[in-house]
Amino acid sequence: MFAESGVSIAGNPASFTLISEAGNIVTRLFCGKCGSPLFGSNSGMPGFLTVTLGTLDTPDALTPTVAVFARTRPNWDVIDPSVSSFDGQPGWKP
Repeated sequence: MFAESGVSIAGNPASFTLISEAGNIVTRLFCGKCGSPLFGSNSGMPGFLTVTLGTLDTPDALTPTVAVFARTRPNWDVIDPSVSSFDGQPGWKP
């Protein structure tokens, strides 16, 4: 997650909104031309965005500190034991 104030978006991405299991409004932002996922937001964590790592020039420059919704990961997606892992949405805020 990144502070929304530190993210610059050029253009107008398309969006899709849904209600989460917790009742929060979740918005997914994606490229309106090709459909590539770009960002996500959740009304339960205002002021923060999730950024799709594949959109970054150097995704290896980041080190994960938490895994959320680990219950839905594929069996080949191994989580480093040093990373905090949650099966669903944790009760913390960044």
